[in-house]
Amino acid sequence: MKFVPYACRWETVPCHHIRLNEAHETIDSLCRTATQEELEAALREWLHATIEALEDDQVQTREPPDRSAATKGGPNGSIGCNANPEGNLTQEHPSDD
Repeated sequence: MKFVPYACRWETVPCHHIRLNEAHETIDSLCRTATQEELEAALREWLHATIEALEDDQVQTREPPDRSAATKGGPNGSIGCNANPEGNLTQEHPSDD
């Protein structure tokens, strides 16, 4: 709901009210005024720009890796995840041998 304007969060399909560009076009408005190709192009551009911005934020906030983690866990210091019989993910923790 981060991208949905507050006033539109209670709409039937809130994500159709996300502003896709500086012209404040939304999926809702483009469904009424644009071709399918134009709508898809606007959505594609918004998705690419949003993903790029999120990745940039992630890179800027990422801390240097903890080198001590390489001595714990499985191969290469990893801690794996598996699905239990019910299909839920469970995390494997390294033993403290």
